[in-house]
Amino acid sequence: MNKLTSLIYYYKNYGFSALLMKVVKVLLSPLRGGKFNIIQKNILNYLEDQNNLNVRYSALANGVSYVYGCAVKGDIVEFGTNTGLSAVSLATAITFHEQKYVGDQRGHKKLFLFDSFVGLPEARFEIDKNSHHVLSGFWAEGTCKGLSEVGLSKVISRYLNPSKFFVIKGWFKDTVPKIADEIIFSMVHIDGDLYESTIDALDSLFNRKMIANGAMLFFDDFDCNAADLGLGERLAWSELIKKYNIIFSDMGPYSDTCHRFIIHCYKPLLSQRFDEVGNN
Repeated sequence: MNKLTSLIYYYKNYGFSALLMKVVKVLLSPLRGGKFNIIQKNILNYLEDQNNLNVRYSALANGVSYVYGCAVKGDIVEFGTNTGLSAVSLATAITFHEQKYVGDQRGHKKLFLFDSFVGLPEARFEIDKNSHHVLSGFWAEGTCKGLSEVGLSKVISRYLNPSKFFVIKGWFKDTVPKIADEIIFSMVHIDGDLYESTIDALDSLFNRKMIANGAMLFFDDFDCNAADLGLGERLAWSELIKKYNIIFSDMGPYSDTCHRFIIHCYKPLLSQRFDEVGNN
């Protein structure tokens, strides 16, 4: 029975209304494959989203919502700005929550953006030299160079009041130790790629007790290098956990290479700011 004959048969036996519903159902669903085709379409849409950007940026925005809504003390910082896309997601979320919590003590956070603005440094440590991404040239010296310092400032000023953000140029090892002692961070986004860059960004913050109790820590390249425990951000994080006795909750992956944690407490080596982070 061909399709036309089938429709005629349906009309004669069930009436016009039933025929119309049948036609609509056929037009709105795949003729063959059914749910299989729907799954295929959804998966392709997900994979064709370059680097799962919507997932990444939504996760960062959710982190901002958490630190505002749950009253985590401190500002928000990103290490490695590259194209500025993640910085825009942070800036947009901050503006939204500053307006949402106007008149509320939770509505007072600023955004700090750190980058060399000349791309990645040369891999100096053997740990980084053995990285697949370094060996392949993907993380070679000078790669991952995005917006300039001025260019980033212009872009972010479209989404966040210029009085609410700071752009800091230079290598993390030089700029992070110069952060004022009174600053503390409620959310940290690490996108420095290399082991050395990760240590340069985080070691000083933990040692000076500049990461708040309850802060969210995001790693953009946590599972790069085939998620090797002895390379990159994974190794840096494991060393920091041991060095500072960090107690944390693993909040799981987001996107293909990214991972996030909540910091509960830790023991800095030098700082005396024991009131800022719990259980000390």
